[in-house]
Amino acid sequence: MPPPISRVVDLLDPGLNRISNMTVDQARHRVLSADPAAVRAIDGSFALVAAEGQTVRLARSMDRPMRYFLAKRHDGPALYVADRIDRLHEALAGDGLAGQFHPSYTRMVPAHYVVQIHLVGCPDPDPVYERFFTPARNAFPTNLQQLGENYIGALAHEINQPLAAIRLNTETALFLLMRQPAALQDLRETLSDIREDGKRAGDVLKQARALLKKETGSREEVELNSAVSDVAKLMHPTVLKLGVQLDIQLGSPSRPIWADRVQIQQVVINMLMNACEAVEQNDRSLRLVRLTTSFSAETATVTVTDTGPPISDAEIQQLFEPFYTTKPGGMGLGLVICRSIVHAHQGKLTAVRNPKQGLTFTVEIPFMGLQPAQPLG
Repeated sequence: MPPPISRVVDLLDPGLNRISNMTVDQARHRVLSADPAAVRAIDGSFALVAAEGQTVRLARSMDRPMRYFLAKRHDGPALYVADRIDRLHEALAGDGLAGQFHPSYTRMVPAHYVVQIHLVGCPDPDPVYERFFTPARNAFPTNLQQLGENYIGALAHEINQPLAAIRLNTETALFLLMRQPAALQDLRETLSDIREDGKRAGDVLKQARALLKKETGSREEVELNSAVSDVAKLMHPTVLKLGVQLDIQLGSPSRPIWADRVQIQQVVINMLMNACEAVEQNDRSLRLVRLTTSFSAETATVTVTDTGPPISDAEIQQLFEPFYTTKPGGMGLGLVICRSIVHAHQGKLTAVRNPKQGLTFTVEIPFMGLQPAQPLG
């Protein structure tokens, strides 16, 4: 029989708990009880570790990340709990246990579950999950189209004005530069890029409005490799900022796809952004993301593979559910919108867990010739 947990190292910041209807100690006692109704009654933002004897229970609200790692020690295993992978690594290094660490050995505490660890082994603690909250179906307005249209409409109204000013000012600057044939070619090209980026942002907003109004958008022959390469260029500043190593592998296309170029690029941008954010907490040498295209006789495929931390079965099943998110401040609509776009192109979007760590998202778009576009939704 594996030994029980002998030490719990809670690295979570207690000052971040914001509970309105009880004390933190009372909330922790409810987590320890593992009574779903009692834990569900905790009102606020929390990430709690509760230990008693050989049992440790963990629970968090949606907005609080929480991960754990089980380390081997001579006097029994030790459970380290933190909000970030790098904090786990730092604590283990401070205790002389850094050699045991690997991101794939960490585990995430899924939101809305009490995770129980009892009589564990290393490195897999074989946790038990008890759901304490199930988001109500149809809790939002049943007319999701109206909800999204109102939100995107207000957003477009606010953003299109500064975008128009950016384009106007850029065009004026380009005109002035053309009247002065000085050695300012680099600046001229940069300003030209800004103008194109402004147009692209406006196109994205316009397509988002069309998406939520269930319009089909504008279809044309699209060279997938060209569209993906443009996305990689657009994402380059973000990739650099996050210290991500982006590996791009483009296959040999057999023919163009019939698609809305901006919508397909929205999907790729979303997948790439999710992948970059997933690996952000890794050591710099492990922040790896791969973007590939491939082509068969029937389909064109885009895959995005990351080396982010593993997620639970419960979370992977909820990835495409409306309003489900693991990001603080996230709306939980990104992947839902992406899947709607892909389905409108008669394709499919899937996510699978990698053998070692991270996820792979795959988009498959069939070569449908010049067939009529399908409505979004």
